[in-house]
Amino acid sequence: MYYFAMTAQMQAAIQRVYCIGKPQKAKKCVLMLSSGSPGTHDGSIAQFKAYMAYANIEVAGIITEFP
Repeated sequence: MYYFAMTAQMQAAIQRVYCIGKPQKAKKCVLMLSSGSPGTHDGSIAQFKAYMAYANIEVAGIITEFP
């Protein structure tokens, strides 16, 4: 469980491509987040947007929900 931070999967993906630059085939990306509480996605969304800008990948959408 991760609070107010990106998931381990997203962090691993960023670490794997950070040293070599943008993934060759990536053009668009979508972020989907789910939480038990409202307003907990701000940090993850900011990190996602920053990385997509760095990698020059278009953000195709951000989907957030909580039960």
